[in-house]
Amino acid sequence: MALFDRNWADQIDEKWRFDLRSVSLVTEVNFTDEELEHAIRFFAQQLVKNEPEQIAHHHPGIFLVAMTQLGSRSWEAQTFYQKVTNTVENVVGQFIDSRRKIEDATRCFSLLLKEFNLARLEGNSTSHRWIRPVLLHGAVPLDHLDELLDLIKRHIRKDPSITGESLVEFLRSHPSHLDREPMALRLFLLHGKEFTADYVSQVIDYASALPSNLPTHITDRLDEYIEEDHERSLIEFPRSERPVFALTPDGSIILRLPPVKPTNGSRAVDWHIRFGKYHEHIRTEVPYLAGAIHTEEASYYVPAPGVGASITRDDYQSEISLIDPKDPLLIFDGMGTLLSRTEAIPPGDVTLFWPATSGTSPLIDGTEVDGVSILPPFGWGSWRAQQLSVRQGSKIQFGDGTTRNIQTRDSKAQLVFSNVVTGIYTLDGMPVFATLPSVTLPRTLPLSEWTVLVRDSKGVVLTNFVPASFDFVVPISNANVPDKLAISIRGPLGRGITKTVPIVTDLASTFYPANRTLEPNGGIEKCTVRITRSDELIKEVLLKTNEFSTSFSLGTLKLKATPACEAYRLVEDDMDLPWSSSPEHITVKRARSTYLQVQGLTGLSSVTLAYTDNDAEPSSITKPVRRGNVEFNLRDFADAASLTNRGTLTLLCGDRKTVIGFVRPERLVEFGELYGQNLSFTRYSESPLTFTVFRTLQPWIPGEVIHIDIGINHVQLPEELLGNGPIRVFAELEDIWGSGPNTQYRRNSSNSKNYNSSWNMTLVSEPDVEICTLLIGQVKTITAPTRHTIKRAIQLIGQADAFREMTKSAQDDLLRLVTDHYSVSLEEIASLDCTEADKSRLLILSGLHILNHPVIQDSSLEKIARHSPTVAFLASRIDEVDKLHDHLLYYFTDQFGQELEDYWAGSSKNAAEGCWEPYIKTLSREQIKMHLTVLGAVPGLPLSGDNRILASSGLLISKQSPHIYSKRWVRVVARTAPVLQDSPLWNFVTQQTGGEDLCLPAASIALSLVARLAARGDKNAAQVYSDINAEHDLLSSLAPDLTYIDLIRAEAAIAGAQSK
Repeated sequence: MALFDRNWADQIDEKWRFDLRSVSLVTEVNFTDEELEHAIRFFAQQLVKNEPEQIAHHHPGIFLVAMTQLGSRSWEAQTFYQKVTNTVENVVGQFIDSRRKIEDATRCFSLLLKEFNLARLEGNSTSHRWIRPVLLHGAVPLDHLDELLDLIKRHIRKDPSITGESLVEFLRSHPSHLDREPMALRLFLLHGKEFTADYVSQVIDYASALPSNLPTHITDRLDEYIEEDHERSLIEFPRSERPVFALTPDGSIILRLPPVKPTNGSRAVDWHIRFGKYHEHIRTEVPYLAGAIHTEEASYYVPAPGVGASITRDDYQSEISLIDPKDPLLIFDGMGTLLSRTEAIPPGDVTLFWPATSGTSPLIDGTEVDGVSILPPFGWGSWRAQQLSVRQGSKIQFGDGTTRNIQTRDSKAQLVFSNVVTGIYTLDGMPVFATLPSVTLPRTLPLSEWTVLVRDSKGVVLTNFVPASFDFVVPISNANVPDKLAISIRGPLGRGITKTVPIVTDLASTFYPANRTLEPNGGIEKCTVRITRSDELIKEVLLKTNEFSTSFSLGTLKLKATPACEAYRLVEDDMDLPWSSSPEHITVKRARSTYLQVQGLTGLSSVTLAYTDNDAEPSSITKPVRRGNVEFNLRDFADAASLTNRGTLTLLCGDRKTVIGFVRPERLVEFGELYGQNLSFTRYSESPLTFTVFRTLQPWIPGEVIHIDIGINHVQLPEELLGNGPIRVFAELEDIWGSGPNTQYRRNSSNSKNYNSSWNMTLVSEPDVEICTLLIGQVKTITAPTRHTIKRAIQLIGQADAFREMTKSAQDDLLRLVTDHYSVSLEEIASLDCTEADKSRLLILSGLHILNHPVIQDSSLEKIARHSPTVAFLASRIDEVDKLHDHLLYYFTDQFGQELEDYWAGSSKNAAEGCWEPYIKTLSREQIKMHLTVLGAVPGLPLSGDNRILASSGLLISKQSPHIYSKRWVRVVARTAPVLQDSPLWNFVTQQTGGEDLCLPAASIALSLVARLAARGDKNAAQVYSDINAEHDLLSSLAPDLTYIDLIRAEAAIAGAQSK
């Protein structure tokens, strides 16, 4: 075939035109290197003699393929037209109007995309309006596939569960990870919409030796790169299911921890979850069942809005995104799965979450959403939520966030689920289906372009086939269910779908009654649960009044049956309690700022809340029921309740009456003296009580619980409690419905009292003897303490009430023990199960944050960083940012925010955020809340401006005003001035000074700056800080979140200033 033979051009153009009708991106068209070379030469030769419009008309297939490959390989910032022109002229020599013709060809390219129904990837700026579609349709240029493999390898080595969607979403929220990548690769990863995620997923699968739908010219080049460097293969990394955020049927937001295979022959996996300031440890184990090799699944209930979770297990670490502060809209599909921002939204039922503080609502096609409002979950009181159905082809947007498309049925494969089993869920809240799903494929694409792959929960491939029709039921044998099946339908890029769904064929449930109502004196009515499969009885049980659900197993699935029921909860100052059916006890003080929310009400148009008291006139309020929900403000009853400090709150639902709460006195008892083992007290409450007794100087030991019946006014304490030093006794009302009192160490309250008690070392746990000898003054120092002893010392320092009970000499001995062994102390603080704010507070209280220690080695830093980025960052004491290893630089940026790089560059970004302006003093707490709502701040990473605004403003609506509006903070700022005022760092302080008694935010950053300068050996800073460190201790307790943020800001700012 001659190189410029028109017959050849006609034939290849016809072939490519046919292929273009069944792909999303031009680069998906299959071609050989020889065909591509001929096509580019033919295109260039035609461009010399013809206008681009003529070539596009006669040979559109060649036009699109040639322009895509020329453009994607030839662009660097602002050089696209020149680079493409040079490449074309290198083929055919210089010709007249070459630059102009290339520009016209670029515009024709977008017109052809519409003609072939290809992805419309427009530019978001005028300069790139025509260029970007050409670049993005080239996806990752073949010459850059090695860089893509290397990028994937870096991330998958740390997190084998990573998917194309999660990697692309991570990179789009952390673009600094792409700074050193080629421009064409960076452009596609950041702006290729849902096609990028699918492309990266298929590259991951191919490099992992799994089925993939990539075209031959891409897989051939991948083979070359993997052969060239075998380390680019991903086969060595065992793929595992990824933790995901989800919405449960009861409205909770959880993080699903999937079943995983333990390493090193263990039967357990330890998950360490950091979510914003929270920290949680969850252990999952392999069940003792024949053939079981994976752990059971588990769930972490998300306590509050946050950017995302950092999860470590074994040697792996995953970053799971939740809220994007720039676009905080959360969208859950009909199965409760959080939809990635990299994918289109399927039509049908969805649940939307957005911050009420924004003052705006999401828009669908420009109109405000109008769905069924649901009450936000526990801890999310500042958010709104709605359930609604979205139509195909619509667009949804929140504020200035990204516009997200509702996919059309003729553009993407559809998985259709039906016959959901009523009230049956997996333990992590997924609905269960009794029939296999059906598949509907777009009829605009040939069946040969599609592949269906189904795996079971162990990853075993159950079926992998090319469908024979556009509509079919997934062909799985009943022998392979019940199970969680991963169903993947692959086609042209961005057109497929992957879902994991629990299926138990022919499962049925019957509940009687179908909707459980509240019982008069607490609990919910009994319910008969009957579970059958293929008419064979699986389980029948009667749920008692204090039981919400029952569990059972089928195959590999652990399920729970949860009938619908009424429930209520208390919400106070954006803090709420979980949904409950047991009476709550509340003081008058709390009632003035508390709301009662009730859900699950059926068949009622209105309900009444009544307050009754033997000595006062009863009062009541009636509210309409909207979609099963109602809310009351308990403040309406507070004045009546304050007369006697006791009374009953009753919910009237038609003829039904339910006691939902009691008003109780602020103080429950007056503690008397402790004589021997006998403790006497005077009661102020006639209800049963619970005493919880703590060993004051051993806060790591759970409290001992003692039940006090009605009428009892003295109790005998166990002998072993009185031989472990001083004790603290707490009194509280007995909760017969709950799980019992909190046995974790607590601070003093109006219902507690401390008592002295002697030490008997024979009663002290053996590992704790060493630290106890220091506490009671038997020794002044411990030369070679065990790691356990250092851990105990840190726990004591962190408990202010326990630390204050010690003598000044013992306090000094304890602090010296921790600082003398700073390396182990830092590791122990990092590994504690507490929030990052708590860890920064421990660093301040222990003095480790100002310790001028030698620079810690990277290996130790990485060990610390696995548990706490805050401790690692402050322990690193970065003297020169340029010398920081890339992986640590990326890690700290990911954990604290992109602003970190601005600080390192010497910027004072966000320096004024969170400042208290003078007008603040004229506002009430309610007005400040409204001010925050208008401001629309959204939780972000520590260095984001919004995060500091929320931390600072949160103090203004707290109940600690005597400490907050204090002139002591003015004095703190004045004391730091000699150290800071002659440096650029002083700008951080001056931009936070709001007035004489509004200087707390300024004092916070000033204290942190002086402390971190002292850690670098600044003697002047160390001297000044020694005079004001007590104020920093107080501030870390008063405003832990603000102090935590400012320690990070200070370290980053100083590192930047000293690097310049």
